[in-house]
Amino acid sequence: MLEAEIEEHSALVFELMLRIKAIHSQRLYLPEAGQAYPNLDLALASRSIDWGLIEQQLDAMVKHAVAMKRGMADAENLLRRFTWANAPHPLYKALAELGKSIKTLFLCRYPASEDLRREVNEGLNVVESWNAANGCILHGGGELATNWREDQEAGLLCLHVLQSSLVHINTLMIE
Repeated sequence: MLEAEIEEHSALVFELMLRIKAIHSQRLYLPEAGQAYPNLDLALASRSIDWGLIEQQLDAMVKHAVAMKRGMADAENLLRRFTWANAPHPLYKALAELGKSIKTLFLCRYPASEDLRREVNEGLNVVESWNAANGCILHGGGELATNWREDQEAGLLCLHVLQSSLVHINTLMIE
């Protein structure tokens, strides 16, 4: 039943390419309780994924995902709303369970796929190069050296102008 509902919302399917620093210390979550994998005991989490909670909150999860995709909501405000009280919102718990399942699938695929490892590494190199370039062009070595909000905003706006200029120059050079 859960697979049918996910298939119905297939326009929302996307794949995350995770960067996990301490991959050797990550835990795998079992799809169902009571399964035994003696060779994986050191890597297994103490409990399985709560599919019932995911199924119970699936409609709300899809509703919020569509709202974010259409720009009607942003992730930061949703997370703030879900963690407002001391007890997390049931939808937040369901999203965490879904995240555990996605992370477990990724951790199982990552060591076996050289293409996947290469793609993740190339993405990291692009981001690190972009951050290094920002550090070079932002005055003061890439750090905002003030606590004044207006000064921080001005510095970031200048950085955006410089970034846009670099992109434009690179585009002209490639043409």
